[in-house]
Amino acid sequence: MLKVVFLCFKIAFKLGVIVLKGLFYMGYGAARLLGGVIKLPGRIKGASRLLGSSLPCPCCREQNALVGRWTCGACSGTYVGFVGECGLCHASCSFFPCSSCGGSIAIGGKS
Repeated sequence: MLKVVFLCFKIAFKLGVIVLKGLFYMGYGAARLLGGVIKLPGRIKGASRLLGSSLPCPCCREQNALVGRWTCGACSGTYVGFVGECGLCHASCSFFPCSSCGGSIAIGGKS
């Protein structure tokens, strides 16, 4: 009789642990989803900056082309295309220099 009671408590404990883990992962998933939804407008705004043909320099406000002839910082190759990704080694960059003053222009951030 005592073995049966002990076995029931053991099974109930394991089921309780499984239920608590499930609740924890549900809460974690909901928090991650909510965080992604909150950041979505900013990501759309940041991506829409790159849909134009140029970005302004934050120092001198000169417009700089996003498509042109670039030198990759990773492979040192020269390619023609979008400044954000090397056409040869597919390395990405987060900023590029202004053509007039040499200031840094952030690709993913605010200008």
